Amino acid sequence: MSRQAVSKKILSLEERLGTTLFDRTTNMIELTVEGKLYLDFFNNAAQDFEALAEAIGNTGAPAVPLLIGYELGLIIDKKVIENVGAFKSQRVNTEPQIKRYDPKIIENKLLNGELNIAFTTIPAHSKIYKDFPYIILEYAEYVLVTSTNHPKVNEHTRLCDFNKQKAVYWNMEHEDDNACRKHFTAAWSDLGITVIPSIQCSSISSAYTELLFGNAIILCSTKNELCTLPGIITYPLPKTEIFGCIWSPGASPDIKAFAETFRQYEISPRSPNLHSE
Repeated sequence: MSRQAVSKKILSLEERLGTTLFDRTTNMIELTVEGKLYLDFFNNAAQDFEALAEAIGNTGAPAVPLLIGYELGLIIDKKVIENVGAFKSQRVNTEPQIKRYDPKIIENKLLNGELNIAFTTIPAHSKIYKDFPYIILEYAEYVLVTSTNHPKVNEHTRLCDFNKQKAVYWNMEHEDDNACRKHFTAAWSDLGITVIPSIQCSSISSAYTELLFGNAIILCSTKNELCTLPGIITYPLPKTEIFGCIWSPGASPDIKAFAETFRQYEISPRSPNLHSE
């Protein structure tokens, strides 16, 4: 690319992110603090998806698609990458395709036959418990996330200190707002927190910026990328959900075989009314 084209791309990116990525002088150019944070985060994100792409492979036109849903906002689990790669190598006529969705959208897509298998947190009230076989892989603990710059944070801060403070629940899709209010009503009301629609904080980069400036506290799973970024503090919530793989009861033998590869990671349910089929 020409120098002018590169400059135009950089300016466009800075405008989109709402921050300056580079300090520019006559003789040199270097990353700002914000630029370094974005670079580290997106390098890690790119490595996750490169590992997944390598596991899936690219062997030509698929004979049988394997449609996989993965919960939006969660780091791709290494177990999923490894098992997808192993399954692909054993069944060259199967082409895995993975996409991220909100948990409620995943549930609807499973019900409508638009997904074969999914990896997601499963709310206790979900229809999935009655209609779908599943394997519990781990328990996803929910937390409130903030930064050392938040005015309420000090060495004596407790979870109850955030009572009646506003929080931003970030999502990549605006439809997630309704799901957020439905799934986490108990957690929010227990703490007296007001939910700001996610349209005001529609990506992990903008959410991180709000956190760094001390403008927000955010609800998310402990598996969320935000929890791993520098300068972040998490406070546990009295709310627990399970993370697992779910598939359609009418799934093909290949899909059932793929799901069963995760049986080795299965953990026991904590509640007597939860059981994997």
